[in-house]
Amino acid sequence: MSLEYIKYRQKQLEKKTRRAAELEAKKEAARVAKMEAEAREQEEIAARKKLFLEQQEDERLRQKHTQRQEKLAEQKWSKQLIQLGN
Repeated sequence: MSLEYIKYRQKQLEKKTRRAAELEAKKEAARVAKMEAEAREQEEIAARKKLFLEQQEDERLRQKHTQRQEKLAEQKWSKQLIQLGN
């Protein structure tokens, strides 16, 4: 084998190795991007769930407040009717 042939084969091998490394890096980058997208999606789901729970709690408190106001109004009317009756 000649020295030129050995150098030629060495360059081919280096090129093949470099291409394989580039391909592996692209695969790894795609895998990382997919994992990041899944993490963002999970964060969005968690944020929507938290917002939904907060809205439910706000609605519960609003209803409780409304019921309390209605009860106070009813008591006020009852008291006035009792005073009118006397």
